[in-house]
Amino acid sequence: MVAKKVREIRRLQGLTQAEFSRRIGVSSQTISNWENEVVPVPKSAIKNICREFDVTEEYLLGKGKPPEMVFDSSVRYMPPLGKREKKLRADFMELVESGEEDLKDHLRRQLKILIETSAGRKKGTK
Repeated sequence: MVAKKVREIRRLQGLTQAEFSRRIGVSSQTISNWENEVVPVPKSAIKNICREFDVTEEYLLGKGKPPEMVFDSSVRYMPPLGKREKKLRADFMELVESGEEDLKDHLRRQLKILIETSAGRKKGTK
């Protein structure tokens, strides 16, 4: 379960294994080993992933609700998702698993714009 969640978080962030590994302080080979379930993700790495990507341990262990995830590390505020945003996120998650790269890239850009716009409205900057 943790391996699947690590891959999911990395893909949602639009990061390569190398980029993801630098963010949490391990090698890209380690990320590959985790995602392919060659070795388990250690507790210390789970804590680093949770801290870096604002997710809970329960979520990584498959026991919690999905996070209101931010797709760009420079954006630190994520407003609660409305009905439309939840539908977009659900559609995106379905595509993440499907492997349709061009469509995923397009949706990733659209979701980033939506999140930035929502954050700006909530903070009163737009």
